[in-house]
Amino acid sequence: MNVLKLTLGTALVFASLSTSAFAAPADKLNVCHRTDSDGIRFHVINIPAAALSDHRAHGDIVAPPAGSTAGARVGGGQIYVLDFQCNLVYIATE
Repeated sequence: MNVLKLTLGTALVFASLSTSAFAAPADKLNVCHRTDSDGIRFHVINIPAAALSDHRAHGDIVAPPAGSTAGARVGGGQIYVLDFQCNLVYIATE
């Protein structure tokens, strides 16, 4: 019985350490950075959370979670819909 408790306890500690060791820092996030250069309109950058408002002010958006999309209003009645890697999926109109 003591061996089982030790093994289970060790597994829980290992799982806890593994999760925290590979988790992204809470104060950083990925954004789709607007470039409008060379046909590449957005690319992923990792920024401090405190800088998000500055990035949003010039058209950057928070990168959506894997498997989903997000929209970025770019003017002229267009909304660029991006995937989680900031690739243009399609252009919608308002």
